[in-house]
Amino acid sequence: MSRPILLAGVTLAALLARPAQATILLFDQQRDAATGSIVGPTTSGGTLPGDYGDHVTGPVMAVPGGSFTYGDGGEGFTPDVTVDIFSAAATPTNPGAVLWQTGYGDLVNVVFSDGPGTAGAPQLSVVLSAAPGTVVRADRGGLWITAGDGLVELARAQLEGKRVMEPSDLVNGRALSLGDVLGT
Repeated sequence: MSRPILLAGVTLAALLARPAQATILLFDQQRDAATGSIVGPTTSGGTLPGDYGDHVTGPVMAVPGGSFTYGDGGEGFTPDVTVDIFSAAATPTNPGAVLWQTGYGDLVNVVFSDGPGTAGAPQLSVVLSAAPGTVVRADRGGLWITAGDGLVELARAQLEGKRVMEPSDLVNGRALSLGDVLGT
């Protein structure tokens, strides 16, 4: 259970206002099975690299062993997001997410799980985690910011040189918006 906290005297003026963004995951690379280090094209039955989709800043990202590619037809990229994709059968060394290049109907570069799951259907989980300090909710219902392994609800805040304000004042006055990262 989270507890609202008072952030008085905190400088929020350094916030970078930007719209919410999304990275298009293509699932078109994998690391080779022998070494787990060299990046190459997806093959059917390949394993999804654990760092695929993390902190994406452009359509091509250099990573150890090569580069990952992402679609550039979306609304931007997600430099403050970590992506974890795993199945119900995941182990500490294998997320259980399998890649399929072709032969999956009309789809190509599909990520899936062989199981187990619920009601006989394999379960694949996708967890998107925002970097600490990211505003993940900003509306009449509250102002929530990521912190460590959880969330903090902002009870009140004080912009530099301003009076103490309620979260709704910060949202309505556009001082804080969804996706802002405190301290940037």
